[in-house]
Amino acid sequence: MRRTFEYSAPAEALSRVIEIIRPQRLNSEAVKVEKAFGQVLAEDVLAGINIPEYDSSRFDGFAVRAEDTVEASKDNPISFKVKDEVRLGKMVDIELGQGEACKIPTGGFLPSKADAVVMAERVTSPRKGIIRIHHPLGPHENVIAKGEDAKKGDKILFKGRILRAQDVGLLAALGIERVHVFRKPRIPIISTGNELVENVKEKKVGEVLQSHGYMISRLVERMGCIPIDLGIVPDDISFLRDRIVEGLREGDLLMTIGGCSVGDRDYVPDAIQDAGEDVSIIQGVKRRPGRVSGVGIVDGKPIVMLPGHIQSAFVGFHLFAIPLIRRISGTSEKELCFTIKAKVSKEVLFKRSEEFENAVFVKLDRELEGWTAKPIVGDSSLLKTLVEADGFTIVPSGKKMLTEGEEVDVNLVAGFSWV
Repeated sequence: MRRTFEYSAPAEALSRVIEIIRPQRLNSEAVKVEKAFGQVLAEDVLAGINIPEYDSSRFDGFAVRAEDTVEASKDNPISFKVKDEVRLGKMVDIELGQGEACKIPTGGFLPSKADAVVMAERVTSPRKGIIRIHHPLGPHENVIAKGEDAKKGDKILFKGRILRAQDVGLLAALGIERVHVFRKPRIPIISTGNELVENVKEKKVGEVLQSHGYMISRLVERMGCIPIDLGIVPDDISFLRDRIVEGLREGDLLMTIGGCSVGDRDYVPDAIQDAGEDVSIIQGVKRRPGRVSGVGIVDGKPIVMLPGHIQSAFVGFHLFAIPLIRRISGTSEKELCFTIKAKVSKEVLFKRSEEFENAVFVKLDRELEGWTAKPIVGDSSLLKTLVEADGFTIVPSGKKMLTEGEEVDVNLVAGFSWV
């Protein structure tokens, strides 16, 4: 039976989905800090120590009392006696008196009474054990204050943060060995279609190698989730329903690829309808490619329906999957994708622009004056368009063309773009 549905604005469709799905709280787990990269913090992190633990030198040089350098100038250098030398990681158990200095390396802890550091290259040494300073120093000049990097008791990372490389480094510097993060969302992926096969050696005339699932799985993985390959399912409502039920049982969010258009054998929406008691389906968006993308909600759990054409699948993934992954993963980050400004490098005309937005894939180049975006136009089934592209821009409905030199927002998605 040929299916029909109404198209709605993308933002409206997503808003309706968010209203229906149940808020999901994933369990947290304690993981070693070195394994926490890319995961979402399930708790605020407080600094248990100061970093640095004591006032420290920013440079290799000599620790001094700033008040002793007040009269120093190029024409009137002041001599200091080098009393001792600081070793990294150790305190010097001495107190500097008037006219005394202490040799110190970058990161070395200042001795008592020292409150400034003169850089090694800015002193002269007329003889061993004596240095001359040729300019005055202010209090705390070239000094990293105790707790400047992290102050004991302060919240330094907040719940919901996606841990980056530098965050992991900070946790390690604080001596934190384990941190509580939300469990990675499990996302089963179903590829549908009688024509699909996995093994090139088994491929027959007319059959197509399954490839879309590989791309979607890598995007899911790049977003900090665990993709679960549920394989290829033929165009059969019963088989699809059973596999969807399996996916809902195993995962936190399910994705299907193909079988959601309006053809006679597009059975995914019907199979979703039979997969639970409380079912809602929101499908059809005013965006090309990707217009038949949608979301089914079965007993509160979302199923993202991606079209069979690869460009349409990616656009649907960007519209629905990314916000839903963010919602279920516990992240407080506003986006799992980014935008940059770029100027269009060539004109593009749109044949149909009245009601639908147009997603245009672009290749980015860096010029002296900024980024340029070269539109890549081709049928939505072409994978090579995505291979050549770095991102895509959304052209509003009713707009009939992109003009050369026009500034646009280019969407960059982790795992797809070079970010």
